Amino acid sequence: METFTKLGQCIDFTYKTRDAWIRERQRMAKGDTTNCCASIVVGHLLNARGASFPIRNLDEEHVSELMYELEDERDWSPRTTNMIPKYLNTILTHCWQKRKINALPYRHYDKRKVSERRINWFTTDDVENLYFTCLSVFKRQDVAENILVAAYCGARQTEILKLTTQDVDLGRRLFHFGGRPDGHVTKAGNWREVPIHDRIFDIVARRCQESPSGRLFSDFKSAKQLRDQFNRVRDYLKFESCYVYHCLRHSFATWQNDAGTPVVTIQALLGHKHIESTMIYTKVSSKSKQDAMDRMGAQILVPDRTIQPIAPAVDPLLWEQFLQFQAFQQTSRMSQLGVLEPV
Repeated sequence: METFTKLGQCIDFTYKTRDAWIRERQRMAKGDTTNCCASIVVGHLLNARGASFPIRNLDEEHVSELMYELEDERDWSPRTTNMIPKYLNTILTHCWQKRKINALPYRHYDKRKVSERRINWFTTDDVENLYFTCLSVFKRQDVAENILVAAYCGARQTEILKLTTQDVDLGRRLFHFGGRPDGHVTKAGNWREVPIHDRIFDIVARRCQESPSGRLFSDFKSAKQLRDQFNRVRDYLKFESCYVYHCLRHSFATWQNDAGTPVVTIQALLGHKHIESTMIYTKVSSKSKQDAMDRMGAQILVPDRTIQPIAPAVDPLLWEQFLQFQAFQQTSRMSQLGVLEPV
């Protein structure tokens, strides 16, 4: 009996053998797109992770990260986000019951509170390593530059792929995501400005010159193509599979937090609607906490332990009597020790 190890295998098998999913496919084939939640959610799962994603990696922690990623990328409501563990649980449990997978990679999937989510992120050295590996090993300048821009602007993958040269103001050194000051605004209506970091300014300026009226990253036809290329570089450098493309956005927010940027400013840079989504980054790195302790320590005067304390002013006569009393006690103890016999 064949044992499945990939997400795509489990999805295909569920569509072929689970009655409710078979009926949904039949309705969709006839043009009836009502009540087709399974197909929609499965489509997002495949776009986010791909058919070749290993089943063993779909543990609670990774599913929690996947939920946050899709919620952030798609601007989903909590009710919609909860569909992810629901249908993923249906797929894997069905395959497990049919003995197509050896074990379930989880104990229980559940929607987590924002503050409980673990966020994976790259350091600046990690990002530079990804960048130079793309150039030197894979000879992919387009992937290398995309990774660098994503890490240093904090935009979502969909935002970066939709970014056009018209959305870039080189004179003011600004990105415009979701709209522009000239009145062009996307359907969501929540556009924002993000300054262009010095590390990526030359890359952005050159790409604007090469494609003055097109997309900044026209090299990629789809998000899946970009994700697959990123995963190749990630796997080559031995990062765990939980370090997905979206972690570049996490990295930007974490770096800002470590630099002491106010949370409300990070929220504006990321385009979060709710401050709770931004607050998770204040708990990622301990560097900012250590910096805070160092700043507090610099303001507190530590007493010099080498300086002897000044004796309080006392009556000389009382002090002399106190010293005589101590000497008497010491003599008395020594005399008592002298009469003791060894055991």
